[in-house]
Amino acid sequence: MEAIHTVNGYGIEAASGIIMGLDTDTAETPGAIMDFADISKIPILTVNILYALPKTALYDRLQKQNRILKEVGNRDSNIVFLEPYETVLKNWQKVIAYVYQPEKLYARYRHNSLHTFPNRIQPLQPLKQATWSNIKRATRIFSRLIWHVGLLGDYRKLFWAMLWLELKQGNVENIFAVAIVAHHLVTYSRECTRGIMQSSNYSMRQVEADRAAEYYQTV
Repeated sequence: MEAIHTVNGYGIEAASGIIMGLDTDTAETPGAIMDFADISKIPILTVNILYALPKTALYDRLQKQNRILKEVGNRDSNIVFLEPYETVLKNWQKVIAYVYQPEKLYARYRHNSLHTFPNRIQPLQPLKQATWSNIKRATRIFSRLIWHVGLLGDYRKLFWAMLWLELKQGNVENIFAVAIVAHHLVTYSRECTRGIMQSSNYSMRQVEADRAAEYYQTV
């Protein structure tokens, strides 16, 4: 926590990478990760289940223990965990669903907006961003945000509360950054709980192409 506060004190938003499925995991592990998200106020937590990459110490150790699967099927990991795979996956989904609840995510971003972003070093000679090209592009993006999040989103009240708070502080860029990333993470977490998205970045399981295309059209 001290390290996170130090980084935030320089205006840098911290991000966290978390691995589940370790041999040391217990029944309390999901709760500990969720508590960490609440306490640390880190907006983006990349949570994956463990995957052993070839030519690594982990792979070699597990291979000697006959815990590397040659055929993974529909699994997102090539490891034989100490716990049943279904338990590891369920715990991962539980964590993802919790940390990316819209209320939780927007609360963490609000904390960073108040306590981290104001500490950013401002350039002595800011770039001239208000060009006609940038204004037209921003207008297109903003209109999509209003439609998909501000009007159709089931967490639109959180979006509007964030928008007005940032406008009062003159932080227009924060509106775009928070709204776009939050929309992605909320959508991502809901697809994780439905079993669509992979639980490991190294998973060989294919994501439905039509789902991916539909998502990128919204952003």
